[in-house]
Amino acid sequence: MSTATLPPNTQTTGATASVAPQENPLLVIERILRDREGVWKQVSSEHDLNRLILSTLLSSSVALACYGAVLGASNGFLQALASALKLPVLFLLTLAICLPTLYLFNLVFGSRLTVRQALAMVMVTITVTAMLCLAFTPISLFFLITAPDYDFIKLLNVAILTLTGFIGINFLINGMHTMNIIEADALAPAIHAGSSWSALSTM
Repeated sequence: MSTATLPPNTQTTGATASVAPQENPLLVIERILRDREGVWKQVSSEHDLNRLILSTLLSSSVALACYGAVLGASNGFLQALASALKLPVLFLLTLAICLPTLYLFNLVFGSRLTVRQALAMVMVTITVTAMLCLAFTPISLFFLITAPDYDFIKLLNVAILTLTGFIGINFLINGMHTMNIIEADALAPAIHAGSSWSALSTM
């Protein structure tokens, strides 16, 4: 009897077969929005997590640099260039400051997330926020060209950052909730087996 052999690139386990497809790092946002559950499963399994982190870092930095350039464009080329550099750095500094607190609070409340998993979740959130800012960039640029009033432009961009930040935080909360469900499903068989063994041992 002969057995069929799958090609090397298709011999993957069910847990990771469709978790992390090869993709352009700059287009990782499309996968995040189209396949959220798959992304959270990848974070949960820690499969190819470094590539996900690097992809989100690259795509969010480019998106924030583009939006930052428009933010500073009202004050000239040099300010636009400085803002293009400062905005990604600002988000990354915020990540560095808040990540330890997020990780420790997760441990306090019983989460089993590792530092890499917490970093990946926050980077996914930053990428969502950054790409939404990039989506608003043409609108901000349009008003900068047609209605160059500094106070209005400042208020408009504050509203954009507030809205995108709120959506990003909501995305993170939903991700945490999904991760908790995935962890609970993974632990359920072990808990059930332990309960059955305890019941048998007391008989």
